[in-house]
Amino acid sequence: MMKRLFIALPLDEEGRKKLRVAWQTFERFDSTLKRVSPDQYHLTLKFLGDTSEETVRGLMESFSSLATVPAIHYSLKGLGAFPQVSSPSVIWAGIETGPVLKTLVQKVEELALGLGFPREKRSFSPHLTLARVKRNRSVPGELVSYITENRETLFGDEIFRTLVLYESVLSKTGPQYTELATLSLNGE
Repeated sequence: MMKRLFIALPLDEEGRKKLRVAWQTFERFDSTLKRVSPDQYHLTLKFLGDTSEETVRGLMESFSSLATVPAIHYSLKGLGAFPQVSSPSVIWAGIETGPVLKTLVQKVEELALGLGFPREKRSFSPHLTLARVKRNRSVPGELVSYITENRETLFGDEIFRTLVLYESVLSKTGPQYTELATLSLNGE
């Protein structure tokens, strides 16, 4: 049986609180947006996709090797959208951090390569998905303006303290995430 997996840094309660104002603003656009529940906010480092039970076992055995990375200080800064603000499909908050995150991403990539996962082709762009635009919905100008007006807003500073291997099960109500393995990042 295959499991749909990814490796991510979850936001803790303090990090989620810092984005509450954006969450509340997006609520006005619920007919257009599918907001991500704040308890599911995370920074994806590597999407592994459908993974065999054998590979899951290997991943679980080697996952602890990533614990040597220290806790990661970051800033939640700016709102943006993919592919572009004028016609978004995904609305995100930017994440700014130092070189420790890049080191962790490289370690995750090396771990995944060793287990047969392909190397990520796109460069890593740290962001936190806040909402997705519902299919066949036009985005109101007021929402585009809100994103544009907040592209440099500093929502706050926080620390990533844990790294998680998640299983994602897709459902009609949205993805459900289960923590398969959790590591505390050492140091501050």
